[in-house]
Amino acid sequence: MKSIVILYAGFDAMRNSVEKLIHPEPNDYSLVTLIVVAGAVLVKIFVGRYTEKQGKRADSQALIASGKDALNDAVISLATLVAAIVYIKTGYSIEAWVSAIIR
Repeated sequence: MKSIVILYAGFDAMRNSVEKLIHPEPNDYSLVTLIVVAGAVLVKIFVGRYTEKQGKRADSQALIASGKDALNDAVISLATLVAAIVYIKTGYSIEAWVSAIIR
């Protein structure tokens, strides 16, 4: 049952990305938003590396996986930040493309 829910969530997320590609919406990014996302990227990198290191030290596959998950979250947040900066500088929204690639 869990796998069906996960598959549905994945397909729904992809559908939303494609819909935004077809019908893009204007974005509104503030400086505060960019700072918060940049801070989140740094924190996620730190937490991911620390958790993975502690997992290796404790020989815990769960901690290692959790650290890798945090690092993946950092990559996703960084991609979002890059998409926001591209939009601010060029007026071209790549957010839906980034979302489709990530999913």
